[in-house]
Amino acid sequence: PIYVLFVPLNTKILTRRGWLSYDQVIPNVDETIGYNQKLGKSQWTKIKNVFTYKDKEVIRISNGTTTFETTPNHRWLAEKSTRLWINGKHDKRIYVEEFVETQNILQEHHLQLAKKFESDSKLDITDEEAAILGWAMSDGYIKVSPRTSITAQGSQGQYQAVRMEICQSVKNAKYVKEIDSLLRNCKHTKDKPTKEGQINWRISQPIGRDIIRRAGLLIKSGNYQETDPFKFVFSMSDSQRFAFIRSIYYGDGVKGQPIICQNAGWLSKVISIIGYLEGYVVRSVTN
Repeated sequence: PIYVLFVPLNTKILTRRGWLSYDQVIPNVDETIGYNQKLGKSQWTKIKNVFTYKDKEVIRISNGTTTFETTPNHRWLAEKSTRLWINGKHDKRIYVEEFVETQNILQEHHLQLAKKFESDSKLDITDEEAAILGWAMSDGYIKVSPRTSITAQGSQGQYQAVRMEICQSVKNAKYVKEIDSLLRNCKHTKDKPTKEGQINWRISQPIGRDIIRRAGLLIKSGNYQETDPFKFVFSMSDSQRFAFIRSIYYGDGVKGQPIICQNAGWLSKVISIIGYLEGYVVRSVTN
């Protein structure tokens, strides 16, 4: 039998190379994120083929914030909630994982649009250094001088000037303690609190430059935000990714809520990608 379980041709798929349209995908080369039911995790999965068909009926579903268009028999991974009755009384609600076609989605189905991702990569940095980068990018400052022909910078920019700082309020004693702990084996200077109660940590240039370089962010222009956000995130191990986003959340998150506030740009893209890989459905709201 032929099953037409598809989406419109303008739909893009997330791969190691970023978002690709159907005509950009290279079968048996490109990989997308697929869910491994046995492990309960998402992993890189080889795309074996790409199929296109003549026009077919497409229906639209929406939850108020997200809209999808698919053929009626397109399958989704879902958790179906069921009430468990004991002695005639409603005791609790249980969830059973199953596949459901678009045309058969019920109110009891919770579509699983993201599952925690298991990485097969690792940057040449420690988890602590990933956390330091997260703090510096959110509640801090990273500036790298562009590479020039000046020989003092080294042929590969190994002596490019790098300024890496972390800022925090003395009111956030928990975070001050955490930053102190992260930098315990990292050469740095710590300023006395300002009148406004702000503390600055300045990482030494050689250390900051080395972290940036090993993270794949030391480029000729000096602007690390010109690097590919997908490549940066996909190169992280699970623990590096968690350490990085944890610091970002501490720096720019809303306490007690899964919300991170960040200007639109490179870092907001990185945050969105990591959020998805951590199993969250990410929605960006611009104020």
